[in-house]
Amino acid sequence: MYTENFDFSYNMEGLNRDALLKEAADRIDNLQSHLSRDVSVLGATKEGNLVRDLLGDEAHLVAFPDVYKITDKSFLTNDFKVPVRFSQLSKDFNFYWIRLPLGLVTKRSWAFNMIEMGIEFNKEDDAHLRPKAFRIFPDMLFQKLFEFNQEIRIGIDGNFEFEAKGSNIEAQLGNVEGKINAGVGANASAKLGFAFGPYVCTVKKATIYHTAKGMEWVFWRLDGAELFEEDSPELVVVAQIPK
Repeated sequence: MYTENFDFSYNMEGLNRDALLKEAADRIDNLQSHLSRDVSVLGATKEGNLVRDLLGDEAHLVAFPDVYKITDKSFLTNDFKVPVRFSQLSKDFNFYWIRLPLGLVTKRSWAFNMIEMGIEFNKEDDAHLRPKAFRIFPDMLFQKLFEFNQEIRIGIDGNFEFEAKGSNIEAQLGNVEGKINAGVGANASAKLGFAFGPYVCTVKKATIYHTAKGMEWVFWRLDGAELFEEDSPELVVVAQIPK
């Protein structure tokens, strides 16, 4: 986490965050002492306690994600034709919708204003057996929707593409849904609506960054928003897994 005055990011892999914060707080307390005074009797400082408050800030992934298999039935039961691309790819791959809730915990009344999160699929498998990220959400293509801090419905459309719809946005932006859907490969002849899903999420105003699709890993950065506990984001990957 960072503030407007201290904009930085640091790789904490292999480090004990709590131990570092406690050490920093103790060092700040010690700054009130003089060479001839006993530090132990001075006690904690206001500034040191501010650092100790950070010990309550945590972000946790769910222990096991929600996983749903996407099949021909996903399209047919919603009165869609099975997309040609899905039929072709399904000969060699299975597809799974993987939902990764992210739980935020803040001790104070402040918020996270940057979150970075990464996942990697089957790191120990042979390269040709590893799953790949076929679709990713939050997706940078839907950046315009995030600017309105509104509820977003996300699902798979009749073209086997992610489709995102925002509530009460048309009055502010015009036909934003149609423009966004067209931007992610929607076909003018395709039936409107969701073939798979939707699930409902709220993404606060944020700048979205993620790695390219088709990789064996995904990295997200949600930047520039105030994310409180009640705004815990949900991350979704459609994984393409070799049969």
